[in-house]
Amino acid sequence: MSISRGDVVRSLRKVLAEEAISTEVEQRSLFGADLAYEGEPPLAVVVPDSVDLLQKTVAVLAKLGIPFAPRGGGLSYSRGYIVDTKDWVAIDMRCLNRIIEINTQDNYVTVEAGCTWQQLADALHSSGLRPPFWGPYSGQDATVGAAVAQNAVFYGSGLFGTIAESLLGLSVVLPDGTLMHTGSAASQSAPSSFFRHLGPDLTGLFIGACGAFGIHATVTLALRRRPLFTATRGYRLASAAQVAQMMMQIGQAGVAAECMTFDPAMMSRAAKSAVLQEWQPGRRVAADQVFLLSTVHEGMTAAAAEAAAETVDGIARTVGAQPDGAGPLAAMRVKPFQSPTTLIGPNGLRWLPFHAIVPHSRHLDTITAIEDFMTAQAGPLAAEGLSWGFVSMLVGSSAVLIEPSFYWPDAPSAVTRAYLPDQAKAVRWPDRPELRTALLGLRDHLAGILTSRGAINIQIGRSYPFSQRINPANMRLLEAIKWALDPSGLTNPGVLDLAAPEATADAEGQDTK
Repeated sequence: MSISRGDVVRSLRKVLAEEAISTEVEQRSLFGADLAYEGEPPLAVVVPDSVDLLQKTVAVLAKLGIPFAPRGGGLSYSRGYIVDTKDWVAIDMRCLNRIIEINTQDNYVTVEAGCTWQQLADALHSSGLRPPFWGPYSGQDATVGAAVAQNAVFYGSGLFGTIAESLLGLSVVLPDGTLMHTGSAASQSAPSSFFRHLGPDLTGLFIGACGAFGIHATVTLALRRRPLFTATRGYRLASAAQVAQMMMQIGQAGVAAECMTFDPAMMSRAAKSAVLQEWQPGRRVAADQVFLLSTVHEGMTAAAAEAAAETVDGIARTVGAQPDGAGPLAAMRVKPFQSPTTLIGPNGLRWLPFHAIVPHSRHLDTITAIEDFMTAQAGPLAAEGLSWGFVSMLVGSSAVLIEPSFYWPDAPSAVTRAYLPDQAKAVRWPDRPELRTALLGLRDHLAGILTSRGAINIQIGRSYPFSQRINPANMRLLEAIKWALDPSGLTNPGVLDLAAPEATADAEGQDTK
């Protein structure tokens, strides 16, 4: 069935105010892109500002048979909210940003999904409480709901892993507009969001799913006392082998709230950034050709934080790392949530990251594979003005996230441009679509190599071929859940490689021939 934009807008106006519906070309183009990809613009962008209006919006779109996808700050790079069809509607979640409840007795906070991490931190400040995982670096604009959809990592991840470990429950608008709750809030007798589990863990189904099964309306996170003191460290390491060994031992010790290693190229770029100039102005890291490992340690007393840091000092001695001041994470902790433009280097406006998560036993092998692959590409890439580097981040006690990034002079993406200051928007950067396409292919090739070596991914979206990398029994179960909840395939269709039911049936028929 074909339906015009005018018909869709007229139907939406029955539940949303006129100013909550945009069909402007620039806005639609923005919502059809992320940091890495430009996709098909939606028919319209809608901005519900209450859970009730979100439910009604979804119900209208479901009745019309129009696909839809939620979007928070737009600061992802894996096509998590870019629908591969001409006729779809983007749901801007950023006006669903209320702090619903801060419960200081039962130690949880419930927020609407469009609440940013900066808003949450401000609201919790006077309480002395904080979630164990308390946000990504882009938390000035990144939303809590999007972090659940992508299973985000960063602040607190050295001890507490991804946001999943801090999540107590969700309310979710299902594909027909019905509102459901997960965890203890689903109880019909005095519901409260204090506990993750009430029967099977339905909360887990929606983590990292990018809205495939429904749209997060509210998010409940556990709270704990915010540590009063921090100690920070920096260490110089001469080799990737030292990096892998030291990060493994820090993970085993369980003493670092954050632990990151910058390779020499990334440290050279980071040293030029405004954030890290606060750490050591004018520092010349490029000539050093060393890895730099940085840690943050927390405690309710200064002595406790320092004791944790001294544990890592001991680990550094055993692996031959050299002390190097407070480390760059110390500067990040001064103002944890930054504009996404701080991630863009001084010599260009295009940034293409990707990631792999590996166990400690495969950390060194993964670094070696990345370096070997990129060394083989060095000549042609250098001629295009491209530079690259990577960081490694501790995620809990058993895993490391490795994030290589490409940088090159090019026109900014629509999402990046939306966050740039006016003077940067006025710069006339070259537009290099063919190079962007080539680099996306290069990134995908390298990601495939890492997957073949046992790497996994979060923030899957449509960028990582999920169905090819997961056990078929798992995929069949996810497909069964998807089509039970969303028989018309309207909720973020195509994300996680969840094909339409007829496509799945055709593939199964071909397999049996």
